[in-house]
Amino acid sequence: MVSASELGVVLALLGTVGVFVFGAPFRIRRSGETITFVSDNPNSRAQAADRLFDVLSWASLVLIIVGAALQLT
Repeated sequence: MVSASELGVVLALLGTVGVFVFGAPFRIRRSGETITFVSDNPNSRAQAADRLFDVLSWASLVLIIVGAALQLT
């Protein structure tokens, strides 16, 4: 049987790897909203990838928090 502390370590490790792969969730957006140079035809595929990476980076941060909480039990 896996203890809560062991599960917490695994979740925190997965979350940390996810943050390194997908980036921090509070970064500057790549959608062109915060810069002055914007293309007339935005790449919808790049925007979809940006949204996916944003969701996965927030999920990774949640894994780190849940893993840390489980380690305290």
